[in-house]
Amino acid sequence: MIYHAGKWSYSRATCLHAIFPTKRRCPIDPSPGKPQHIDKTSQTTAAPRPTVATTSADDTAVLHLTRRQRLGPDHRDIYVLIVGLVLGLLAGPWVLGRVMPDVYQRAFVGAVEQRQAYQDHQRDIDEALDAFDAETARLIDSLEQTDVTDIAIEEKRSEREVARQNYEIRQLASALPLQSNLEAAQRGHLVRLEAMKLSLLLAVVVLMIFEAMLEPRSTSGLAALRPRLATARYGVIAIWLALVLAAPVTLLNVQLLFVAGIVVVAVLPVILPLTWLRGS
Repeated sequence: MIYHAGKWSYSRATCLHAIFPTKRRCPIDPSPGKPQHIDKTSQTTAAPRPTVATTSADDTAVLHLTRRQRLGPDHRDIYVLIVGLVLGLLAGPWVLGRVMPDVYQRAFVGAVEQRQAYQDHQRDIDEALDAFDAETARLIDSLEQTDVTDIAIEEKRSEREVARQNYEIRQLASALPLQSNLEAAQRGHLVRLEAMKLSLLLAVVVLMIFEAMLEPRSTSGLAALRPRLATARYGVIAIWLALVLAAPVTLLNVQLLFVAGIVVVAVLPVILPLTWLRGS
């Protein structure tokens, strides 16, 4: 650009690809030796490209969020899910249930005291029945050593068997309250585990709502919280997976048909071209 006769003009040397790198025509018609008038209406001022010095933290967050949306989930989120699966397998009945059964029973099965009382009562019943059988055997042996007839011995044996059955019925009836307490304690512990899993799912929903409320291309400082919320969401899902694998008894009531229906309903909007949602 040169100044001539009170006007700024371009020479042929300045209207090169350095100024117009594309194949667009130069807005002026340079002629050698003649100053040209600048047509300011045909010139477009290019927006200054941000440099490292002028790029703010918000712009960096926006670039990171855009890259995250283009590339999908971060590998760290996948690692969090893998950690949850490994912890669930280690805390389940296959590892912790065999290495430390008492700890596993107290954490994921519950009703430890009620089960111990019921087992002690059953053991007492078995010992009492064994003692009754031993006494019956001694009585029959003593009768066989005498001049008692076989008919009398069989009658005595039948009498002892009836007495044993009546004794066993009375002992089993006395164990019914203990069994009821055991089943109630197990159901209560199972309900608490289900409540914990439901709370984790609700936490995932809340995190997804907050994540959706944040605009990924916003220049505000809140945009940087979006990847952190996504990582927290994956962490909560990992805890849920760990609880499911640690207490697989809760999976016995799962209906596979219902789960398949949920998967189909969730996948169809992704596969089908739902252009009607956009009003076209």
